[in-house]
Amino acid sequence: MHTLYLQNKIAPQVKAHLAPMDLSGTSTDTAAFHQALARIVSGKSIVGFGEATHGTAEFERAFALITRKLVREQGFNVVVFAEMNFADTWQLNKYVLQDSGETEVGFHTPYTFLQEDRLQLIEWIHAYNRGKPAHEKVWFMGADVNTPNGAAHNALLYCSENDISLPTETRAALTAIAQLPLYSQAEALRDSTSLKNILAKLAPLYQLVQQHASQQDSLDLRQLWLAQSIASLNSALKSYYAVSHTEDPFRDSTMYSNLKWVLAQRPDAKMLVYAHNKHIEKKLGISDLSPDLARLGWHINQHHQKAFAVIGTEAWKGKYVYSAEGEATDIVNKAGKIGTTLAKATATPVGLIHLNATPELTDFFNRKHTITVGIASPASMYSRTKELAEAFDAILYVRESSPIKIRELYGFNLALELDRAKHANMLKSNSLILAGATSYTTLDSYQPGKGVKFTVNFLNKDKELISFKAAPVLPDSKLDHEFVFPDATAYVLLSFTGEKVQEFSLADLTINGIPAKEKDLILSSKSYKKSYYKGNNMQATSPTVIRVSL
Repeated sequence: MHTLYLQNKIAPQVKAHLAPMDLSGTSTDTAAFHQALARIVSGKSIVGFGEATHGTAEFERAFALITRKLVREQGFNVVVFAEMNFADTWQLNKYVLQDSGETEVGFHTPYTFLQEDRLQLIEWIHAYNRGKPAHEKVWFMGADVNTPNGAAHNALLYCSENDISLPTETRAALTAIAQLPLYSQAEALRDSTSLKNILAKLAPLYQLVQQHASQQDSLDLRQLWLAQSIASLNSALKSYYAVSHTEDPFRDSTMYSNLKWVLAQRPDAKMLVYAHNKHIEKKLGISDLSPDLARLGWHINQHHQKAFAVIGTEAWKGKYVYSAEGEATDIVNKAGKIGTTLAKATATPVGLIHLNATPELTDFFNRKHTITVGIASPASMYSRTKELAEAFDAILYVRESSPIKIRELYGFNLALELDRAKHANMLKSNSLILAGATSYTTLDSYQPGKGVKFTVNFLNKDKELISFKAAPVLPDSKLDHEFVFPDATAYVLLSFTGEKVQEFSLADLTINGIPAKEKDLILSSKSYKKSYYKGNNMQATSPTVIRVSL
């Protein structure tokens, strides 16, 4: 891009229209910022806020401050973190509405970390709602279907509470899905295909739930929420097993369906929707990350164009968090990136600029630029082409990104992958006999009901999922299971997934009578550590024990 054009035409326009924002919360923002924000949201009932990375503290903080302002001053009453699972966030909504429930339940998705700023926003909404009548309270929810666990759990709960009798194979499938791991094994399963046989087994569920709901004079908000999450279960399964999330049509369309459900329950809803830039941008084909995929923002814009405004974000440089373990990486700073251009035009640390404030700015931002795209790993930290004034109404620009602060979720995944070719002596028969003993204790500071889940996954030579078995692990119990290999099985994945556990022990694990090697059991966790010993005093006597502990 021509340097003189930037210096003489664009830099003065940026300086004139970029309104500084104070993120400290200790001073008053400039009148220019209030005016810029008011212009963007005027007459809008759905305001999207994008994040260029999933782990920049300034983006979360800006959204939290803007949310508080729009809730207090303009009556916005639904806060949506779109990439949190809809099915899992009832407990959060219950907490902010009814002063009960749990505040950490909805944070178990691959792209949603337990951020301190987000928890503080939840607490602010909770305090804001206290003492207000129901119609004035602010809802808090997710919209995504990243994982199917919560929806399957909700289906079992809804049917139990309403005396709906499920076919045996449907109940068994739901029970297995509810036990699927939430941590690293989910990444392996995303490289596999959807489970057609399980989808077929679930078919009676939807008919029975729909029939029950249609016969009721009314259902309370909780029952309606459960029913809506059941309706999204098929999409959750398809999304969970999608070959690539950049080619997954189920997530964004189901996110929009969940927002439509909110509008049906609350016709006066004024929504604030937080999601990655690539999910919330308005126009199909703006991003070459997935140019032909209809994103959430596109769906909203198609049906609510006049009521919808979007603020995207960009950072020039700095670091962002890309994993639930708190690992950080650098933001790419390159020529041609819009953040680099804005950094040359202004020294403002944080500011909001309306992309269509003048014809010159519209023309400039609609030229081909790149913009930061930070997702879940350093390898995905790249920039993609955007026509920004088509994608967003405004950009919140951050000169230097700081990593978010993450609170530990207290979860782990202990996984063992077996290759039938490499482990022929262990897997020479047509079945897998698993034996051993387990014990664990839960964290005293948490509610009972959390613990350890066990999953066996059967994959073909292309590591596509053929079938799986899953079940809860009881404290101080024996492992004594036999599984017949489905046809074409080439790999077997065993996984023990713990949630809010103080310590987990796995003793004398054998597969078809052959002891498993400790080094082959891979632990994924931020705070848990793995140890191995023989006997109670580290001596070379049985039993052999693998221990996972904080």
